[in-house]
Parts: sequence; C-alpha cells; structure tokens
Amino acid sequence: MALWTDVFRGQQALIAKNDWPDRASVNIPVLYAATGALLGGVLNSGGQPRLAKEIIDTSERIVAAARMTDIFPSGVRWTVPLEVPSSDAPRTTTLTPPEQVKNRKSN
Repeated sequence: MALWTDVFRGQQALIAKNDWPDRASVNIPVLYAATGALLGGVLNSGGQPRLAKEIIDTSERIVAAARMTDIFPSGVRWTVPLEVPSSDAPRTTTLTPPEQVKNRKSN
C-alpha cells in the first residue's frame, strides 16, 4: 500500500502526461493499472472501500491516459472482492461410511 501511495510516482506522471507514446512498451502502464486494480480489490475485500475506490479510480485514469481501452475494454473494475469466511475454522464435510456407499450401489 505504501509503495502505491508514497513511493511509486509513475501513475501520477502517466495521468498528467495523458499519453503513452510507445505502444511497444505499453506493458509499463499496464502493470500500473493492473497493480492498482488488484490492490483496490484487496482493500475493498478487506473492508476499506473508500481507499479501494481511490486506487481503482487512479488505475482507470491510467487506462484512459495511456489509451489502453483495447487492453482493458471494461476498465479495471473487473476485480471482484473475494468472499472472506466469517471465521478461520475449517469447513466440515460429512463423509459417508464405505459400507453405506456399498449398500447404495447394490440396491
């Protein structure tokens, strides 16, 4: 998180320039956009929707500035928050004893 907000400056420079001149190296803004989208998705699923929206909005602006709508046709909002279990207890699965399985097959 600190890297995105305090260290990385490329995303803001990209947005300010509002262009990416070299299509051959478009992987650079793609990495910024994808990183922001993933970070936003993680923050959203971790209960920080405001911060998540801010970071995803920045990624959307990168996509627009670098003219990458062909790479991200739906934008970067494709991240879906993961369903987080309400506890860390293992889920239980009921197993059928082998003799009951044999009885079912013979009937």
